[in-house]
Amino acid sequence: MMARNMDDSSRDSSLKVVDEHTPLLRRYSDDNLSASGGLRADDNSQQQQTASSSASSSSAYVRICLVYFCATFAFASYSPFFTLFMKDASMTARAIGTLGAMQVVGGQIFAPPIGIFCDKYQVHKPVWATMWLLVTIPVLSIPLFQPHAFGHFVAIAVSVAALSSPCGALLDASALALLGHGNEKHFGKIRLWGAVGWGVGCSAGGVVVTYLGRAAAFYGFAIFIYIALVVMLTLPLKQAFAVKDELNMPLVTEGNEEEQPRQAMSMTTKLATLLRQPSFAVFLGVMVVVGMGATTLQSLLLIFLKDLGAPDWLEGTALTVATVAELPVFHYSSNLIGWEKMGAPGLLVVSIIAFIVRANLVALLQNPYWVLPLQLFHGFTYAGSYAAGVYLAKQSAPPGLEVTAQALFSFCYIGVGGLLGSSIGGILFDEFGAPNMFRVKSALNFFALVVLCALHVPTRRTVRKWLCV
Repeated sequence: MMARNMDDSSRDSSLKVVDEHTPLLRRYSDDNLSASGGLRADDNSQQQQTASSSASSSSAYVRICLVYFCATFAFASYSPFFTLFMKDASMTARAIGTLGAMQVVGGQIFAPPIGIFCDKYQVHKPVWATMWLLVTIPVLSIPLFQPHAFGHFVAIAVSVAALSSPCGALLDASALALLGHGNEKHFGKIRLWGAVGWGVGCSAGGVVVTYLGRAAAFYGFAIFIYIALVVMLTLPLKQAFAVKDELNMPLVTEGNEEEQPRQAMSMTTKLATLLRQPSFAVFLGVMVVVGMGATTLQSLLLIFLKDLGAPDWLEGTALTVATVAELPVFHYSSNLIGWEKMGAPGLLVVSIIAFIVRANLVALLQNPYWVLPLQLFHGFTYAGSYAAGVYLAKQSAPPGLEVTAQALFSFCYIGVGGLLGSSIGGILFDEFGAPNMFRVKSALNFFALVVLCALHVPTRRTVRKWLCV
C-alpha cells in the first residue's frame, strides 16, 4: 500500500512538472495526458488547474507564432533593400555576391559555439535578447550614416549575420522545447508563421518604401525586432528547457541501448555523444547538399528567368507562389511526420525527390511563365526538408543540447550549403549554362538521396517499410 502511494505521489509530481513547464504540450497531447491520469481527475481543484494550463498553452502558442512572424517580417524588410542600397552605392554584382558569401560564413559560423554556450549555462533568453538588441544597431546605421564604401557594407552585413544567425537556432529550439517531449512533430504549425511573416514583410516593405522612402524599411526592421523581442521575453523558456532535467528523461543513443540519466553526463560528454552518432554525421552531410540545391533554385533561378525574358512582375510572382507553397507543407508536416509509414526520414526523402524533379523540369524551361506551377514544388523542397531536418536534429540531440543540434543543422543547411550553392552554382551557371547547372545539382541530390537511404539508420528503416508494402 505504501509503495502504491509513493508511486501515485511520484506520478502526480511528474504530471505537475508537465503542467508547469510544458505550456504547449497539453494543446497537442490531451489524449496522452488523459490516459496517464493528467486530465481525468475527479477533484475540482485539478480541473481548474487544467483549465488554467490550457489557457496558458493557447497564450504561449500565440506568442511563439508571433515571434516567428515579427522576426521574419523584419528581415524581409531589411534583406532586399540592403541589396538595393548597395547597388545604388555603385557596388558591382561581383562585390555584392562576395559580400553575400561572407555574410553566410560570418553568420553561421557563430551559431554552433553560441548554441553550446546557451545549452551549457542555460542562458538562452539573456543571450537571445542581447543579440536582438545589438542587431538593430548596424541596420539603423544604414539610414543614419549612409555608408558608401565596401568595407562599411562588409561590417554591416557580417555583424547582422553574426548576431541574427544564432537567434534562428534559438527560435527553433525554443519552439520545440515549448511543444514538449513527444510533440516535436507539430513544429511546422508554428514555423509556417515565419513563412507568412516573410511573405507579408516583402509585400508591405515594397509598399512602405514606395511612399516613405527606402530608409523606412530599415526603421521597420528595428520596430519588428523590438516587438519580437518583447514577446520573446514573456515566454517561459527557462522552464521549458529545464523540464528534461526535472523529469530525468533517459538518453538512448544509436548503438547504445543503455539509458543514461542526463545529470550524469557532462557537456563535453553530451557533445561527443551527439557528434559520434554515425547517422547524425550522415544527416548533416546530406543537409549540406540539400542546402546547396535550395540556394540555387531560389537565387540563380531569378537570373535564369531574366535570361528567358521574364518581366519583373513574373519574378516577384514566382517568389510569392513559392512562399505560399510552403504554408500547407509546414502546416501538415506534423501529420506526415506522425504517419508511421512516413515519419521525418520519409518526409526528407520526399523533399529530395521533389527537388530532383523540380530541378530537371526547370532545366527544360523555354517559356518563363511555366515556372509558376513548378514553384509549387518549393513547398516540399524547402518547407518539407526544413521541418524534417529540425525534427531529426532534435531527435538526435542528447537532452541539454537542443540549441546546439539546431545550430549545427542550420550551419550545414543554410551556412555551408548556402555558400557552396551560391559559389559553385554561379561557376556552373557561367561556364555551362543554367540548364546544365540545374542538372548537376539534381545529380548531386540524387547521390545524397542514395547515401541517406543507405547510411542513415532511421531513413533506411523507413525505406524498408515502403519496400515491404
